Amino acid sequence: MTEEELMDKSFDDLIEYEDNLKKEWEKAKKELKDIVHSKYFDFVEDNETYSSEGLVNIEKTDDKVHGYPKGECCKIKGEYKLYLKTKMYLETLEGNSKYEGKKLKYYVNQTTGYLGDDYYGHVLIPTKGEQYWKVSYSC
Repeated sequence: MTEEELMDKSFDDLIEYEDNLKKEWEKAKKELKDIVHSKYFDFVEDNETYSSEGLVNIEKTDDKVHGYPKGECCKIKGEYKLYLKTKMYLETLEGNSKYEGKKLKYYVNQTTGYLGDDYYGHVLIPTKGEQYWKVSYSC
């Protein structure tokens, strides 16, 4: 293959990968629509990238995330990573969600990228049951 053909193939592979992520996301939304409030879909979709990692069980812990001595934390059962409880109001970049200004409560574990203006991590979104929906994201 020529260099140009390799670049075209790489680009086509990337497009296919992104299309598959979108299909997986729509499938997850369809499967979870009865147990996850719609405002959380708008919240997650306001990030640059996102993907569903399924339902998880959590356990609350007295351990604390560095810098948040009073914050409520949890762990996914069987894992060590801490997630900090977060409360905020939905505010999307374009302001076009019918849930703008509605209260959100979720757990988050977030890391800042090398340049400091990008970040990524996981959110644990409550369901109508006892489980949480784990979603990875980046901005």
